[in-house]
Order: sequence, then structure tokens, then C-alpha cells
Amino acid sequence: FGFVFRRTNLVRPFVFVADEFQRFITSDPESGEASFLERCRAFRGMCVLATQSIASLRYALEAQDSSPSSEGRFALPMMLNNVGTNLYFRSTDIETQSRLMQMIPAPSRPDHPHVIQVRPISSLKVGECYYLPCSGKVGRGQIVL
Repeated sequence: FGFVFRRTNLVRPFVFVADEFQRFITSDPESGEASFLERCRAFRGMCVLATQSIASLRYALEAQDSSPSSEGRFALPMMLNNVGTNLYFRSTDIETQSRLMQMIPAPSRPDHPHVIQVRPISSLKVGECYYLPCSGKVGRGQIVL
């Protein structure tokens, strides 16, 4: 992380990719990911954080910090709020499903079901995802590899 903030070429963006992110996540206030993500925009840093589920991230953070009064319990919401573009692939995680219900706008007609109720995240095909980019456009699409 230190390299991103000390590098001299700030014109060219830096991309940090963390697959299986739940294995590396930390709530350390100085060097943890919440702090890192907050500072990345100023240093043209982009992060790709891939994990199995939000529950996996929460479990990893709680395993590190068992004190209920600790600031570490705020690390996950801070991280999720600082990630501008979200892609949600097939998952059975209830917390992920709930987050999508909150983030994707409800239908304009109250008698229509929410898109997540019609097509739950657990029913997506391989490579299909719900996307929520920084622009605010929300949708479902297929990633072709």
C-alpha cells in the first residue's frame, strides 16, 4: 500500500487486485483497507476486491477483532461505501441479497415486485451479475470470458 502513496508518477493510474479478498482484509486504522480505499482516489489508485460474499468479509473482520466497542466493526461498511462500482455474481449469501435490495431502486409501481425478488442473486447464470457502477446506472448483464 505504501508504494501507491509514495510513487512519483501520479498521472498513470495504479490498479490493485485482491482475489479471495477475505483472506487479506484487515481493519487496522492505519494500514487497513478502509483507510487505503479512502485515500486511493487522491493518488489515482483503483482497487478490484473479489470475495465470495459480504458474510466472508464480515467473518474475517470479526475473527480479527472480538471487541464490540472497537472501531473495527465499522471497517466493512466503510469499505463497501468506498467501492464505487459493484458487481454481484451468483451467491446464496443473505446479506448480499439484502444489500442488493437496498441498493437497486424499487419499481416505480408499488404493486410490482423488486427485480431481486423476480431474479434472486442465487438464480444468476455463470458469468451473469448485477452491476452498480459509479454512474448510478443499475442492471443485470452477462460477462463473456
